Amino acid sequence: MRRCATSALIGLLVSGAHGNGVRSPAGADVQQKPKLTLIVNPNSLDVARKDGRSYFLVDVVAGSQFKGTVSGSISVSDPFNPDGVELTEGRAGRNLEFTLASGHRISESKSREDLTFRVRTSPVNPNDGIVIYSVFLNSSGEFDACDTPKQIKVRVVSKTGK
Repeated sequence: MRRCATSALIGLLVSGAHGNGVRSPAGADVQQKPKLTLIVNPNSLDVARKDGRSYFLVDVVAGSQFKGTVSGSISVSDPFNPDGVELTEGRAGRNLEFTLASGHRISESKSREDLTFRVRTSPVNPNDGIVIYSVFLNSSGEFDACDTPKQIKVRVVSKTGK
């Protein structure tokens, strides 16, 4: 979020605020790009080595400084799995496309199931270790993406302490 807040602050200091846009040096109003923030919860998980199950949720919140809608997607990467943890769910990444209006979030229009990324270890998984996913907000230049990418660490252990 620092990157988006800093760039917005610099833009305001350099050119001065005016209405919903920013006054350019020539005096014309320029519409700011919408700002969307990626939310991933939680960002770390503990999963049992054998038949362990967990999940994380993704969401996007649109700022309220624009008119109309913006489209983009959230991408969850294939797992980085250097320890060879056997996964039955979460073996492949996925994409989720969205269209958002100003001031709204994806979770207002998509089901919780659509926003859930599940991780499950095999009942015969022999390995403890770490599995890492990266979550990206893809803008195609249509908006400024804040707090992206995020990294999700899944710690696979013999016992989770629960």
